[in-house]
Amino acid sequence: MGAFGRDTSNKRTRIWTRGSATVVAFVHAARKRRRTLVIGAVIAAVAAVVVAFGVTRYLRAEAATRVVNSYGSLSTCLLGAPLAEGELPSQRVRAIQLDAVTKSDLTRTGDAGAPWPDRCATEAHKLAEGVGASALADQPEGEKLLAAAKELAISLEQKSAFFSDLSAPVDALFGAATTANIALGDPGSVPAAPAGNPAPGLEGLGKAVVGGSLDLDAISSTPPGPALHFLVDDVDVPESPFICRVTVEQLACHRIAQPAAAAKGLRLHGGATGDAEPLVLAKAGVYRAATGRAIDEDAIGVAAHHLAGDVALAVTDLDGRLGLLEAEGDDTSKGTLFVSGDVLAAKRDVLLLGEHLFVLTLDGDEVTLHTARYGERGMGRLEKLGVLEGAAPDGEAVFPRVEGCSSSRSLAVRARVGERSYVSTWDGKAWTAPVPVDVGAAVFSCGAKGASLTRTLPSRDDSRLGAKLVHHACTEKSCAPSSADFGKLLVGEPGLAPEGLVEAVGLGDQVMLLWRAGQRGGLRLRLAAMSKLPEADDRVLLDDLRDGGNILAQSGISDLRVLPGDRFAALLISTARGLSVATVDADGKMRPLAAKWP
Repeated sequence: MGAFGRDTSNKRTRIWTRGSATVVAFVHAARKRRRTLVIGAVIAAVAAVVVAFGVTRYLRAEAATRVVNSYGSLSTCLLGAPLAEGELPSQRVRAIQLDAVTKSDLTRTGDAGAPWPDRCATEAHKLAEGVGASALADQPEGEKLLAAAKELAISLEQKSAFFSDLSAPVDALFGAATTANIALGDPGSVPAAPAGNPAPGLEGLGKAVVGGSLDLDAISSTPPGPALHFLVDDVDVPESPFICRVTVEQLACHRIAQPAAAAKGLRLHGGATGDAEPLVLAKAGVYRAATGRAIDEDAIGVAAHHLAGDVALAVTDLDGRLGLLEAEGDDTSKGTLFVSGDVLAAKRDVLLLGEHLFVLTLDGDEVTLHTARYGERGMGRLEKLGVLEGAAPDGEAVFPRVEGCSSSRSLAVRARVGERSYVSTWDGKAWTAPVPVDVGAAVFSCGAKGASLTRTLPSRDDSRLGAKLVHHACTEKSCAPSSADFGKLLVGEPGLAPEGLVEAVGLGDQVMLLWRAGQRGGLRLRLAAMSKLPEADDRVLLDDLRDGGNILAQSGISDLRVLPGDRFAALLISTARGLSVATVDADGKMRPLAAKWP
């Protein structure tokens, strides 16, 4: 036993010693494994963070690339070529709209697959998605760009986008992109915007003749002829009273001198030959426009004409008796005119057209046109040109009116009573028998072969396309009528129907139609022979919604008046800038004129 015990004790000791080493080794191994696992976990975690960071960075880099490229695509789609220095995006869009409003959806689509600007909504959405996924989304400028892209996309999705005011959302987006320093990336295969219309804005009219608001109806003018004159007598205009002479390329103005400037009710009623200036009539007094000197300070002038040289004629009305003033230099002679045995009680109107005098009388139910001619021996005797059958109105309180026109090739006169007119032309030796025509208010002008009467009639219903253009081409034998309503003139372009301003005049053998097209179509011109007018192209003379760098909410043209001349027309345009003058020639070319003052 003792031997076993010793052996056992030693064995146990040996066994325990070996077991202790094994346990210690296990513990160490376990600790090593834990360290390895911890280190592996840490490494894995770090790797995961690095990978996640790399992926995020890659995704954001990809989003940033999308932002740049989608911005380039949107710019190309909406604006076309990059903007010029100082050009606003809204100005480019507005210029493209001026052309787009004349086209159908199919025409605006072309080969692009969708019409402009509707197709650009997709590019705006892509830009918004790119910004939202990029690092920009966490920055204030990115938030603004994201909001602007979404708002523009919504605006472009509207069916009315091609004629709506997109100024605010367009400028907001491109402004936000500039603030965020976004470059124009590769637009890819996105179809570019169509070319814009190069029509000038109101700034294209140049410096106004005078500032302030004027009533254009209060401006008096000379009859249509090779040179036109107009007179402004308005106490609210500092330069008033003044007179201007308009030719196709020049505008010369000067203030009326004393004593004429102090006279009340200054107006023009008659023209001038060659380079002469017309006479100015007042409530009392007849004056020379060039010098302001009086021909007669007490006479009540009813018509006047300044002939070539220094000879001036004026017809006066004193106590119902017509008188004639003949002035040459400082010498003035006075005479009396007798009308058909001195018909003093008749209603009448008087016109001096060059050396030709006309007196139109309405006495009871008889309307008579009288004429006389001035020559070396003075004014000839008044004779009846004709009794105008059917002209007397039935109990209407109307007055007879007589007006004339001249060109380098024709001379004509119109007598009007109510809604009926009579046109007579000069054949070089005598006046032709008056030709009747059922036209009242109309613009009378002379062309190559005679005269014309042109007017627009309002629509009979609420449709602006129901307005009608009526034109009468008059020769020595007849006045041929023709007409076209705006529904025919603007087939497929209902959005260009007249909005307020409409003017039509005969210009040579053509008809010139000017109108403000809808709310956003600009001031448009159509010029052609009447038979070809429906097929003629429109031309935008002025973008009335653009003034310099500003896009206006409503038209900047408050009033428009057209004065027909010889192969050109003068446009008197009233804007917030004041009174501007431009001419349009027989080829449709517009020339803004800067006034020359002494």
